[in-house]
Amino acid sequence: MRLELEQRQTELDRLRADVDELAAEKCQLRRTVDELTADAANVAALERETAELREKIAGIERLQALRNLRELEDTSATEETEKLRLELIEETTTTEVDDGNVRSGSHDESSITVSRVC
Repeated sequence: MRLELEQRQTELDRLRADVDELAAEKCQLRRTVDELTADAANVAALERETAELREKIAGIERLQALRNLRELEDTSATEETEKLRLELIEETTTTEVDDGNVRSGSHDESSITVSRVC
């Protein structure tokens, strides 16, 4: 009987040690879960921030494209305006000169430049 009691005591001690070990593992697992939960929250925050930054970049790219388009339009308008200005100058000069003779006025032949278009 004494031997059986000792065996039961040994078994009980072993079971207590197993329970203590499981409790320690449980605590470690809880810490790991807490760390992973915090990491998941950080990842979610970073994903939101990344999405916001992508939206801002897309907005900036749209604005840059609009600026580039506006610059192209301005350049085209400036070139068109210059072309029209030169045409008006040519027309004005052509009407002031009649077959190489200056119409009546204060202009002399040296002050008039005639542009001929082919």
